[in-house]
Amino acid sequence: MHKTLIALALFAGAAAHAQDKVTFATNWKAQAAHGGFYQAVADGTYKKYGLDVTIQQGGPSVNNRPLLPAGRIDFLMTGNLLHSFDNVKNKVPTVVVAAISPYREARAQARALVEEHGTFVEVWVNAPAAECAERDVKGLYAKAAAGEITGMTGVDDPYEPPQAAEVVLDTVALEPRESCALVVAYLERIGAVPAAGAVS
Repeated sequence: MHKTLIALALFAGAAAHAQDKVTFATNWKAQAAHGGFYQAVADGTYKKYGLDVTIQQGGPSVNNRPLLPAGRIDFLMTGNLLHSFDNVKNKVPTVVVAAISPYREARAQARALVEEHGTFVEVWVNAPAAECAERDVKGLYAKAAAGEITGMTGVDDPYEPPQAAEVVLDTVALEPRESCALVVAYLERIGAVPAAGAVS
């Protein structure tokens, strides 16, 4: 199944058993906003989680969007939310992922926008700030606590927990695979994805 992504997010600790080959296409040539994707290739982050990722750049003469439904790429980062709605309309399986969404108002706006066209599922990946700091391999929480960086969610910038998320994942109590299973089970229950073993 091919997916459109606004941003690609990985569960911390969700290691796959084999290296899955993935082609991830961007909407434009390499630029600062894409830096994390290239860094994850360079520093081995994708590899650590079982992914052999190739990044295919877009650009003025390269339109990666048609390659997604054609099966030539596995994931597409697009900066335009309207592309996602267009994909839904054309029955291209679509996943929109917000890597950081700390404010309730912004999430409510996203819900209202999406629900005009389809189903919105809010998944709260619940990891307390102390747990995030413990898992932080880049030391950002320590730098924020020391005042070296500002605007860090959960340190000097608020995180407003969801009040009515459809799925809540307690990442302290659950293993990554258990969390993934809860998300898939919910999506199957509402008919957003076929149930395991279902024949289409």
